[in-house]
Amino acid sequence: MKNKEEKLIKKGMSLEILHYNCRSLATQDRMHEFETALGEIRWDIIGLSEIRRKGEKLTQGETGDYFYYFGETVGQTKVGF
Repeated sequence: MKNKEEKLIKKGMSLEILHYNCRSLATQDRMHEFETALGEIRWDIIGLSEIRRKGEKLTQGETGDYFYYFGETVGQTKVGF
């Protein structure tokens, strides 16, 4: 794996992986606010914690980015990316 990563770096390619504790994306207003904020940073993949949405779903946002989340109870923790 290291050899493949070295080749990507030599070609000027990189992968921006971030983590963000969003403290709730339970409403569409919060999702819109989050998507707007993403336009101001460089990222390829973002790990999310405390999204506070129930169920499992893959959606495509207004900007064309994909959002996947999974949670089993309403109003507690949850993760997404």
